[in-house]
Amino acid sequence: MTSTIIARDATLAINGAPETRGEPASFLRERIQAISHLDPEMVEQCAEVLLALAASEDPDPEILEALTILGLSQPRIGAQAGVSAVSCGRRLASRLERDGAPEHAKVVLELLAEHHPGQRSLERDLAALMRRTGMVEDLVARYLERAQGLLREGRTAEAIAWYREVLLLDRSRSDVARAIRDLRYQEVDQGRTKKRRRRAVALVLLASTLLTLGVLREVRVRQAFAALPAVDGNDLDGMRIRLAALEEFLRRHPVWHGSLGVLAERSTLRVGIESRSQELAYQAEMEREAAARRLEAIRLARQRGRQLASAGDYAAALRELEGALRLADPAWSEREQVERDVEALRRYLEEGRQ
Repeated sequence: MTSTIIARDATLAINGAPETRGEPASFLRERIQAISHLDPEMVEQCAEVLLALAASEDPDPEILEALTILGLSQPRIGAQAGVSAVSCGRRLASRLERDGAPEHAKVVLELLAEHHPGQRSLERDLAALMRRTGMVEDLVARYLERAQGLLREGRTAEAIAWYREVLLLDRSRSDVARAIRDLRYQEVDQGRTKKRRRRAVALVLLASTLLTLGVLREVRVRQAFAALPAVDGNDLDGMRIRLAALEEFLRRHPVWHGSLGVLAERSTLRVGIESRSQELAYQAEMEREAAARRLEAIRLARQRGRQLASAGDYAAALRELEGALRLADPAWSEREQVERDVEALRRYLEEGRQ
């Protein structure tokens, strides 16, 4: 059973002594660096104690901060123990803001976003926090940096979207409005240039087809195109196979009356493959998060069962351990041990009723 001393020692081991802490940003980075070199067995013991304490409805911020540091510094051990740095960090930021420490909360969310780029939930939390606490100028600077980075990568449309976010926050930014206008003009000019190029290509293809292709070649090419592998719905592998076949077909038959259609289909397939890949990646992420939450629930149930057994509440301990078994899949590494514990508790309780 976890004692107050053990809990305090686990918190101090991860967070360090309160009197040694400086600014939140430097303090968190220093602790992450320090805990990354901590003995793995010690980290596992701390994770077990802290997770049990974090299961309460409103745990102490020290507990959530320790779990966040642990998850960021030792991600492999943290994942095995059921620690979600993102989940704990978001809870910590919410608690810190409620306790009147918005700057600390902002540092936590920025650090999480740095370690987990692309997590939209973190970006939303950070933006909402900065709006609520009047950090609009900082948020504007963050959005401008994002837009400029996208421009350097040639992703103009996405950059314009971030510039628009800046204008929603600060209508007085005439420089941003001017940048949006210039970028739109640039896109229009590029669109006109591309349209002229496509028209020229179409004319060349038409002329070449009329001059060089005969009826026999047209029939042969049409048959070769019809024989290309088809796509079955949103099958990602099928789309990739179809795209590879189209590109090989275009390499062999760059000019025929259906070339524009093949080029259009190739573009559509590329967009579809990118969209489907992102969709599958998102689904996989959701499944990983669900599995992590399930593993955390299993471990917490087992921990509570141990604690209840140590406290002499064997009936409640049996219920917790049986709950852990119901949640766990057959391949759970701890299943055999937990089943033995459950059987022992059942026998003990049956003997006590006799």
